[in-house]
Amino acid sequence: MDRFSPAGSIVSAEPFLCHDWEDEAFAVVYVPASGDTHMVELAALELLRLIQADPGRTSEELAVLLAGLLETELSVSLHESVDAALQKLADAGLISCSLS
Repeated sequence: MDRFSPAGSIVSAEPFLCHDWEDEAFAVVYVPASGDTHMVELAALELLRLIQADPGRTSEELAVLLAGLLETELSVSLHESVDAALQKLADAGLISCSLS
C-alpha cells in the first residue's frame, strides 16, 4: 500500500459508487473493481469526490477546497484532519499517491 505523503500529490481515486444518508456522519463507498465496501466519514467522501473530479492535487489544495465546501476556516487542524483522512483512504486502497 502507498504511504500518504503530505508533500506529494494524490494520483488517483479508484472509481466508486457511494451512498450517504441525511443526518448521518458516515457514507458507504463501494469499489466495483475490487468488490470492497468501505464506511467513510462524510468529509472523506468529499475528498474522494474532489480527487476523482481532478486527480493530481496536493493535500494542501484539497484542504483549501474542503474548507470551502464545508464553509469553514482553513486551519492547521483542518490540514491535519485532511492528511489523516487521506492516509486512511490510502491504507484502504481507495486512493493512490505520489511518494515525493
